[in-house]
Amino acid sequence: MTRNTRSGFTLIELLIVVLIIAVLVVVLVAVLLAARGKGDENQARNFVNSVLTDAITRWQDDARGGDSNQYPPSGINREGKWFDGNVSLFEELILKPERAGRAPYMGPDQFVRGQLDNGKAVFVDPWGTPYIYRNFAVKLARDRTTMEYRGPKHNDTYDLISAGRDREFGTGDDIVNGKAAN
Repeated sequence: MTRNTRSGFTLIELLIVVLIIAVLVVVLVAVLLAARGKGDENQARNFVNSVLTDAITRWQDDARGGDSNQYPPSGINREGKWFDGNVSLFEELILKPERAGRAPYMGPDQFVRGQLDNGKAVFVDPWGTPYIYRNFAVKLARDRTTMEYRGPKHNDTYDLISAGRDREFGTGDDIVNGKAAN
């Protein structure tokens, strides 16, 4: 009598293996997305706390004779967002040195360049939102007189703020210079 032996897998066994692989892929994708989000937050935090601070210090040494009380101008509040300050900051740290034939205060790999609706160049965070830059020293009012900033402050000298992952300013995920991670 001959015995009929089958080799191979049953359909149920194959489905179980496919299901296990699918679960592993879902877990891996979730971990990778969380790591990327944390990487974006760290990139924005590094920009506001290290890259920009170093660039402003070098700007102070060059443009103001080492006066550490002077900061790049921040412009006038427009629609409650202070993006004009970012335009001024980009101008002082990147564009003016380039036009003068000098190296900018930051390398091209240290920042992301974006632009506002009016075509002005600005620094943008990893989510594509322009940073807000507010210099608290003195601001130039629309009538060319000076005025002091009287709004909320996170630091004594200037604020640089990323809206964070949700792209909305004033929410819990904002990244502000000088502030520790939430």
